[in-house]
Amino acid sequence: MAALGHPASSHELYTSPYHGVSVRATVTLPAGQLIISEAPLLHIPKVLMQAQENAFVLTKQVLQVTLTEGTEDQKIGFLKLSNSFSGENSIILDANGGEKKMDPLTGTFLTNAIETLPSHCGVFAVSSRINHSCTPNAMASYSPTRKLLSVYALVPIPAQTEITVSYLDPLFPIHERQTRLWQRYRFRCRCSTCALGLGRVLEKGDPLLVEQEKADADDKAKAAKDAEEIGEAKEDEVEQEEPTGETVLPGTDMKASEASELRRKRIVVLKQLIQSWEARRVSAWTVMKFAKQVLEPKGILETEGLEGLKGELWEDVCRVAASHSSISQTRLCSSASVAAYTNSHGPNSPQVIELRNIPRDPRKHSLWGRRDYVDFEAPVPEGIDLTVLGWDDEAKKSKKKNKKKKKAKKVNGANGDGDRDQVVDVGEVEAESSA
Repeated sequence: MAALGHPASSHELYTSPYHGVSVRATVTLPAGQLIISEAPLLHIPKVLMQAQENAFVLTKQVLQVTLTEGTEDQKIGFLKLSNSFSGENSIILDANGGEKKMDPLTGTFLTNAIETLPSHCGVFAVSSRINHSCTPNAMASYSPTRKLLSVYALVPIPAQTEITVSYLDPLFPIHERQTRLWQRYRFRCRCSTCALGLGRVLEKGDPLLVEQEKADADDKAKAAKDAEEIGEAKEDEVEQEEPTGETVLPGTDMKASEASELRRKRIVVLKQLIQSWEARRVSAWTVMKFAKQVLEPKGILETEGLEGLKGELWEDVCRVAASHSSISQTRLCSSASVAAYTNSHGPNSPQVIELRNIPRDPRKHSLWGRRDYVDFEAPVPEGIDLTVLGWDDEAKKSKKKNKKKKKAKKVNGANGDGDRDQVVDVGEVEAESSA
């Protein structure tokens, strides 16, 4: 199925040695580039899926009816998709806790389903083949009005690089991410982030662990044979490593893994602080101090490469700034949020439409002035073009307006009206100083 709204040559399907059929860029894609835009092959309400502890059950009859009602291209496209719930992985638990074998149609749907709405999941010819990474370089979002799933590049993606998205919240701890991915999709993540600490989370019987154990056994057998040939030792005399109770694979770097986990925990803490601020348990100062560590250039979020979280976090910090009537900080945070959402969701996404006028006039924010004015220092985003946002025009208009006020004040003073009490608008004062 041809994707819409993007160059047809921007991506291609290819067979990855680790992930099977995958999607990669054929040209260098800049951040914010639309990669794929496509309608679902199937779109099914989530209510038809019953979640058990270790399984998802979708009635085979529902899929059969849906496929029967679809076009021939939809049927062929669906049946071409992979099924992670096959072979040994097809055994699941039913509603009563007993074991049953998942049918191929259900397995194919669960392997490839993408949440489109809180109430629905869809299967897509191309987007469903995009693999998971806990540090993804792309993000998918569904438009209920256009009924299309769009995939945007979060960062520049070089040609011949695999395109990845995150199947779950990347802020989950590594062991929880691995468990959820295995239960839901029947695979262990081997992305660059998880690989640092992968040795601690593999379980007995895991395909990757079996593969590594076989390689280790082959290496030991070869070492024993080589030693025997040169007379240094016999096969049964080769020194064996003491078991440690843990499986640590080559490339494991626990210090780096723990540092990554700590950084991701700090992002979770920022979210919790914002919730506490909403409940009036912490001050805006506390939120902004922590937000600077997370959001500023070369901060925690950038170090972890979680570009897909920027829009949401900048929007949350913007709400704090707007509530406390800070014009300059609301402008900064809202413009950073708009820029991030444009990259991750597209320029016409609901998130961008809701916020795009706030940089020009922060007082239009729905939470403006809900709390007492506070003068604090918010995080400073990188690469915000003030000219594009129209701040220069607004600043010029503000200066002209203030000059007129000053002239009027002088005239009134000359007429004997200068001793009247002046009502000071804190917002206008800040606007004047920032202009």
